[in-house]
Amino acid sequence: MTGPYPPPPGHNTGPYPTGGYVVPGQGPVPDISAPQNVPSGPYPTGGYVVPGQAPVPDISAPQNVPTGPYPAPTGTGPYPVPPQDPAAAPPGGWSYGPPPGVRPDLLNTPIGQAGALANSDWQAKASRGASFPVLVLAELRKLVGTFSDRLIIALSPLLLVGVTLLGVQLSVTLGPSSAASQLLGLLIAVEAGHLMVHTTIIKTMCGEWHYRSIQLTLLLQPRRLRFAAAQVSMLGLVWIALTVLQFLVFYPIATSWIGHTDFQLYLDQRMGWVFGLTALGTLLSLLFCLVVTYLMPNPTAAVTVYFLGKFGVGLFLANPILNYINPYAALNLATGSSDDVLAACTGTALWIALLWLGIGVNQRRDAR
Repeated sequence: MTGPYPPPPGHNTGPYPTGGYVVPGQGPVPDISAPQNVPSGPYPTGGYVVPGQAPVPDISAPQNVPTGPYPAPTGTGPYPVPPQDPAAAPPGGWSYGPPPGVRPDLLNTPIGQAGALANSDWQAKASRGASFPVLVLAELRKLVGTFSDRLIIALSPLLLVGVTLLGVQLSVTLGPSSAASQLLGLLIAVEAGHLMVHTTIIKTMCGEWHYRSIQLTLLLQPRRLRFAAAQVSMLGLVWIALTVLQFLVFYPIATSWIGHTDFQLYLDQRMGWVFGLTALGTLLSLLFCLVVTYLMPNPTAAVTVYFLGKFGVGLFLANPILNYINPYAALNLATGSSDDVLAACTGTALWIALLWLGIGVNQRRDAR
């Protein structure tokens, strides 16, 4: 079929009525083209009345508001509200004031000035700062604050013994014909045997500034000079401990090994002199460590510079010009391995000046 489809049965093809299209099963659509009948009189005050609903109350008239207490709802739902007594109130009515059972005379009293705390001396203790021995003890505990620090401190005597044995063996091999040659093991031990302890000191003291943990210390002890004095006292105790340990390790080994050779032993006749040289060498080694620590607050960079400086000590011994800045020049003069007094004076003065400069920089360093 190519022509138009026939319309369905009952289709009206003629003109449509003016009232609009009539849907089957519904009433006719009203003719909106005719004039509408709009009432012109006054509208009722009750508002528009929707067919099938109650009329809207007249809100322009005065409302009847109850003046008595409102009854509490009893509720019939899953959570019923029990009947409330509107007259239920504390004796004398509701009023602003302290809760029952509170003493009014203690309301404005600061904590600790009344009751059980008033008889204790906590305020006097809180107003006083920590004593100086407590500060020194706190600095000592920082050296063993972490597991890695405790492990390094525990293994440091092994390094000290190993380096001392190596130095004494080298002294015996070269021929300990003089007191200076017999002290070669001591020179090597004080320069390289304390590396692990010094690394812990650098990591702890520089890490306080690098990781800003120094803020709590300065909060409890704001005077930096007192804090620096506590650190110096702690380092003094470390110096004494390293000196005693170094002497107890070096002296028995040196006297035993050199005594079994064909050379005359001079160390057993000068025990006090050997102990003094041990203390001097340990102090100069710690001086080099502190200069690096105070001038460089970054622990990684400080440890790197410290190890490079330790390995550079060999250059100081081989080059006569660099010997004038050698931190161990005074020890070489005291042991008799060198007779350059000027190098000992310039080297010691230089490193003391650097330490003083580092302390000054540390005092002005920002802890934030």
